[in-house]
Amino acid sequence: MKNTVLGAAVFETYGYAVEHMAPPPKQDEEADEYARASTPVHFVAGAIGGSVHGIVGTLWETAAGERTLRILPKMTLHHSSAHAALFGSYEALKRLFLENLGLDSRSYQGPAYLGSISIAGGVAGQVQHIVSHFSEQWLRLEATEATSVRTIRPPVMRNVLMAFPASAVAFVAFEYGRSP
Repeated sequence: MKNTVLGAAVFETYGYAVEHMAPPPKQDEEADEYARASTPVHFVAGAIGGSVHGIVGTLWETAAGERTLRILPKMTLHHSSAHAALFGSYEALKRLFLENLGLDSRSYQGPAYLGSISIAGGVAGQVQHIVSHFSEQWLRLEATEATSVRTIRPPVMRNVLMAFPASAVAFVAFEYGRSP
């Protein structure tokens, strides 16, 4: 239940931020705020969504007695950076793939569009996993003994690969869930 609530909060916050930061449509321009918003806007909107994840998740865990509020700033930074990487890299990759295929963001049809958003979503999930892995260590959020020497470990390749399918499916659902 917690992951469902957090996921919904992240995607809704991200969508709200994009919709409000996208420039207004010009005459004869598409109405899709996501396409009008620049890639940096998607990074910022992702960071805002991640901040909500960090705050709500920490409050949830604090209420359950799993964490204390002292960790709130670190958790907010951790989730903010990971979600900025997720949404920003997704949008950048999606645009790159669609442009190279001669498609636009309003296509919503065909195997090329589906493949583009699937691959962009899967790779973005891997980018998020890697950023999250390193930020967790940098902020000392992992559940290991604290040492005076910081040892940064690379992510386990299996875990990076496993981030692909779930993220690909999530972004397909996201794109088709918001299509006209």
